[in-house]
Amino acid sequence: MTSGTGIPPLPRAPIARLIGTALARVFAVGQRLRPPRPIHSRGVVLSGTIAWIPDAESSGIAWIDRSPGHPVPVVARVSRSVGLPAPLPDVIGLALRTETGGRPVDLELASTGRSFPARFALLLHRRAERATLGALFPYRGPRGPVLLAARTHHGRPPATDPRELDPADDTSWTLILAHATARGPWHPFARVELRLDLDQDDRGLRFDAVRHALPGARAYAWVRAARQPSYVEVQPRAAELRMPRSTRSEAEERMPRRTGQQGPGAERRPRAVLAPPCGAETPCGTAGRAVRHCATLPRGAPRPHASPCDADPPGRAETRATPVHPEAAGT
Repeated sequence: MTSGTGIPPLPRAPIARLIGTALARVFAVGQRLRPPRPIHSRGVVLSGTIAWIPDAESSGIAWIDRSPGHPVPVVARVSRSVGLPAPLPDVIGLALRTETGGRPVDLELASTGRSFPARFALLLHRRAERATLGALFPYRGPRGPVLLAARTHHGRPPATDPRELDPADDTSWTLILAHATARGPWHPFARVELRLDLDQDDRGLRFDAVRHALPGARAYAWVRAARQPSYVEVQPRAAELRMPRSTRSEAEERMPRRTGQQGPGAERRPRAVLAPPCGAETPCGTAGRAVRHCATLPRGAPRPHASPCDADPPGRAETRATPVHPEAAGT
């Protein structure tokens, strides 16, 4: 195997290697047109936990079979492959990252079928919570190939496109992880609980299920030959990885948004504030007047909620800066 890339030597999988090389060229062109991600270019960052189900059916893969005995933090990204806006159908992607023994463990899932052979095909869906999200390529376990999939148990993701995201949406999304052989039935083994993460910076969320494989599992040579050239082509070298945070730190950061109290997260991240776009005019209720917002708001200053009815009375200038409230500025 080529060091650090996951690509096997050419003699091990020559046909798959040719396919992988062709795909890498296609993705290289796509990246120039849609940098930095040719597919799944926009995503919503989620965080939560994975909790293993007691006495689940064994798969032969250590990460699946050996429960740590407590919920494990996870960071995730849900996205639409082509980027078509909802409600148009698209291939839904869900990538999960957890940590085992100080190293990242990645799962990459996409909307597929549930039965054979549809579990090896990508399918279009309008909504993520109605899709079966499966690993298109099997893992190589001690007993043979193993597939992973996730299905919604209840809830939904807050959005699959950040352009449609409501910062106040505190919806939870619960999924059940299951494993199966190529043709066999699905066996649930873990529950995933996800919510909107307050930090939507996804630059450190570049996933690779081959280089960050499940402990106890490997990738087949033909899988590595077909998919890794594209990953090496489009993912930055030596990029800093974003790891999951503990559930305690996540809860502390949610405190100010839920209760309005100052907490550890309040100083690091001001609460999301919404205001009309700069230059927009908003009617002032019964007065019928219009106020132009953000006319002289300093560059980079947060935009707080503003009531147009707080504008100057008739006879004074109606174009003025919206005052910055101390709480909205994070002080």
